[in-house]
Amino acid sequence: MTMTHSVAIAAVQMEVTPAPDRLARARRLIEQAAGSGAQLIVLPELFNIGYRYEDANFQKAEPIDGPTMRWLKQLAARLPVHLAGSLLLRDDGEIYNALLVVAQGGAARVFGEYLNRQAAWLGAPVVNTVGCGQVRTGVPNARLSMLAMTPFAPMMLKHVRRAAQAHLTCAMTPGCKVIDAQGRTLAERAQAAGEGFALAKVTLPDRRRQPIGPQPSRPVSWFTYFSSDVALPLIAQQTYRRGRHLFQEKA
Repeated sequence: MTMTHSVAIAAVQMEVTPAPDRLARARRLIEQAAGSGAQLIVLPELFNIGYRYEDANFQKAEPIDGPTMRWLKQLAARLPVHLAGSLLLRDDGEIYNALLVVAQGGAARVFGEYLNRQAAWLGAPVVNTVGCGQVRTGVPNARLSMLAMTPFAPMMLKHVRRAAQAHLTCAMTPGCKVIDAQGRTLAERAQAAGEGFALAKVTLPDRRRQPIGPQPSRPVSWFTYFSSDVALPLIAQQTYRRGRHLFQEKA
């Protein structure tokens, strides 16, 4: 018989607008979630600075031992809880949008170190957040970006000359949720409810599940992998280099 245990997980919802009091607001929500019994509290992406696409973001990147990591460790130890959240991590001249996981005993991990151990292939349980709200942004290296899409949508070829006028708009999943391994929503908080958290207990096996029988084939073609892992990074390289140069100039 497989033994199980439960973990109380809170998914925190915060207003995305940058503001100087973001850590104070995050602290309030973390303390409320911990007071409600949460053991693992997951913060939104870039919870410490909020979302705004601007060059000033390069100056907001922090080293692994920076103020936000110290803040997370102190809070996790005091409550005590496990905390997870992402920030712009500065590492050896590069900047990564990295997920940090901090234990109540002070241990900390950067999820980026484990990208080769993707949970989908290993069958390991994960806690994941999805984008929410609305995003509207210009297209990096617009003409090449649009050309890369033409194999999937040939009708876009006639618009390549006007590619610089294009903007990407994406309405993502509103609100926040806690979802179990079967895809069932255990708790959610609507976007209209404002800042707060969704809290639920998730049941986990004491032993990692092992696959039975042959695994299904990958659902996407090699060309899709090539586009996402090779072509699109090459297209965005110019924009990345510009940002990296700006960061190194001001560092």
